[in-house]
Amino acid sequence: MPERRVGMKKERIKYITIFVITFILEIIIAKYVHDKIIRPYIGDALVVICLYTFAKSIFLDKIKLLSLYVLILAVIVEILQYFNYAQILFGDNKIAKTLLGSSFDIKDILCYVVGYLIIILIEKISHERKEAKQWQTRKKPIRMFTRKRRSLKQQATRLLQRLT
Repeated sequence: MPERRVGMKKERIKYITIFVITFILEIIIAKYVHDKIIRPYIGDALVVICLYTFAKSIFLDKIKLLSLYVLILAVIVEILQYFNYAQILFGDNKIAKTLLGSSFDIKDILCYVVGYLIIILIEKISHERKEAKQWQTRKKPIRMFTRKRRSLKQQATRLLQRLT
């Protein structure tokens, strides 16, 4: 049981670290990058990854479809931008408009889906590596018979020798 807790603590630290890095990247992109590719597209894909790593650091294995729920949340927030909800709830608050967004764009939803797919891909690769590592560290069964297996030709030859 203590080994599982240590593993969970390492997982939690991994997700918190990724969250902090993506959050800092998001702030840098929002504040200093004013281009036509990184801010509107890569920034939106990173939002989903940032939200997912934050939620994953809290819940770890408790919610199986967490990445999907984060995608749905991002899409709902984007749809609410169509109705200008940040303006309605917070007025002219620049921080709220920056965090929640202020304009609807269907391309943002596509970027969220790309971020979601990146999460799925990375989690799948991570899961496969973890399984491979567990498989390698398992104790190998003791072999009952250590003699070498004979080839089919050797078995046939031996059988013919016995018959004659």
